[in-house]
Amino acid sequence: FIVFTSNDLPDDGGYWAISDEDNVEGIFPGYRNSHYLTESGERAAKTYWNDLFDGLIERRAPLDVVLGWSALNEQWMFKKEPPLALTTGEVTTKTGNYDMSDEASKRQMVIDATRSYFAAFAEIVRQHDPDGLTTSGFFAPQFPNPTGIGGDWYVDTAPLIENSALDFFDFHAYPGEDISLAQIAENFGMPGEKPVIMGEYGAFKDRFPDNENAALNSQIWVAESCQLGFSGWLYWEFAPADLSVGDATWALTEDENYLLDFLAPASQPDPCLPTLVSSNLALGADATASSSLSAEPPESAVDGDPTTQWGAGAEPTQWIEIDLGESKEIGEMLLTVAQFPAGITRHLIDIDGERVWAFENDTSDGDVLSFVPDGPIVGQVVRITTISSPSWVSWREIEIRAP
Repeated sequence: FIVFTSNDLPDDGGYWAISDEDNVEGIFPGYRNSHYLTESGERAAKTYWNDLFDGLIERRAPLDVVLGWSALNEQWMFKKEPPLALTTGEVTTKTGNYDMSDEASKRQMVIDATRSYFAAFAEIVRQHDPDGLTTSGFFAPQFPNPTGIGGDWYVDTAPLIENSALDFFDFHAYPGEDISLAQIAENFGMPGEKPVIMGEYGAFKDRFPDNENAALNSQIWVAESCQLGFSGWLYWEFAPADLSVGDATWALTEDENYLLDFLAPASQPDPCLPTLVSSNLALGADATASSSLSAEPPESAVDGDPTTQWGAGAEPTQWIEIDLGESKEIGEMLLTVAQFPAGITRHLIDIDGERVWAFENDTSDGDVLSFVPDGPIVGQVVRITTISSPSWVSWREIEIRAP
């Protein structure tokens, strides 16, 4: 089964010319603002989907394999373009008149227009596929929990969950963002009465250092999402991306199907129950530090979440100590840097009071420092001491792995 989605109107076919007919004198700059807020924009979408269905049916496409027809892979508007950027005056859209000096009125303008757009889309779907389900994709809104997700794009989903023509929702959420999954779900407006799938999730390579880490965090992410109301998942991506892609994820088929094997239903029958056990001995271990900010305690460096961090709130010399509970053999340590500004740093690692590693190099935020002992090391208490840094001392994550 597939979710058949459209990223946007296609460049060919004359659909954008139709969409722009009501954009008189550029009153709705930003192509998406015009497309969603005007009658001609909605008419363009209806024309496009009619043409698409006619073409699929003419070619005898098996519509019964479609789980849902998705109006847009990710729906959004430009918040820094008119009319969303306006703070005075009145704007007339396909759904009425709205006061731009009133944030509530401005929000209602977007919701009314989006509901109308999805209702028109759903009508076209049911004309061609009466039993077909309708959906649309969204990334997280930026409120009530502030987040950098989406940048200058505006998204508002909570009112749509309450009332829209869509049969289910497709919310996108990736581990390692600047807010937690629970906060992301709250921004979406979950829980709601209609089903929700996570139509995009994946482990970005710049957030997770290897496939083992990616597999473990993917299983944990999905399991947590079960408790928040998600009931289906689509991993991004299947095959490895071109190396030039800056936000590539660990692909399912990469490294001889490593992730595919761990996430496949044959290996993990219930996605809400993780099957992997972390080789990270530090995960959830007791942690103490020389000093800490109240919002960045030492346990944040061993919680498995790269969005949190321990922060000393002070310049060097500072240390963090991790107690593994008993003596264990240590095969590798991975230290994810939290640092601003970038510059030369010096760190020391002691295990049960014995110096095992000294590091000095140019580091920046997000770097991962790796220590692999020359031979077996057994110990219980690991201390990382930073003796020089241009930044306050901090670590995003400290992993201590078994051999």
